[in-house]
Amino acid sequence: MTHTCPKCNKEFRYKCYLTYHLERKTPCQVVITPDIVEDRLSCKQSLHKKIPCEDIDETRLELMKLREEIEKLKVQLSEVSKANAITNNVNSANNVNSANNVNNDAVHNTTINTWDSENYIIVNKELVHEAFEKVEILKFYAMFPTSLVHRKEENMRMTKEFVMYVIKKLHKHPEFRNIMLNKNRSDLCNVLSEDKKWELTPFSEANARIIDDVLVKARKAVIDGWKSNEMKDYNICLTLTHTNPPSCADTIEERDNKIKPLMFAHLLNLMNDAKK
Repeated sequence: MTHTCPKCNKEFRYKCYLTYHLERKTPCQVVITPDIVEDRLSCKQSLHKKIPCEDIDETRLELMKLREEIEKLKVQLSEVSKANAITNNVNSANNVNSANNVNNDAVHNTTINTWDSENYIIVNKELVHEAFEKVEILKFYAMFPTSLVHRKEENMRMTKEFVMYVIKKLHKHPEFRNIMLNKNRSDLCNVLSEDKKWELTPFSEANARIIDDVLVKARKAVIDGWKSNEMKDYNICLTLTHTNPPSCADTIEERDNKIKPLMFAHLLNLMNDAKK
């Protein structure tokens, strides 16, 4: 069996000799055969083969048609996008108007307790009882001794949970929705005045007033319940609703600042629900 070099067609008896031959530093000369010449000529002819003019003209026409169709589609797409933008603006305007109409209807068709009235929030013994029955953390604190709940951090936590439960419960009824966030400024809110008009007031002041009134009215409800022997298990409420905590005015300001973001989030949810 012989082994042939693919370059120079030299034959070797053993394969190792062919390997030495191919790996030497001075390579062998390539022998050009008629078959190689024919293959190369055929490749050149195929590369330089001319395309008929008719095929080129047809391709150009198809490209021109495609470009015209693309331009038409672009125009149609721009018109559709403009129409959608106009529709969205109209819908948003209608939504704003409907939201305003809902608010106005709520004011005129529902007897809302105004911000200046005594009954702008109502906290009775039933509501206090419900808070300590349904809120898990208040139910847990009710089992604590009064001395432990007098601690500042525990009293703060209880007050926050109690106030927010009462406000959310009251605002489920339209007659107590006499406060709403201002759309333009986060430090202001709108409150319903006696003449049924929405007036601006600082949000911090409104928040502090709501907290104070909830605690004062809850304390009065607990004391009245004690006097009538209707509430016996809620001595914890006296600590919770204490209007003058032992750590003075700094504690009141800290209390209001902790409840303020929760109050803001609650009023924001009410405003978003009114838009739906």
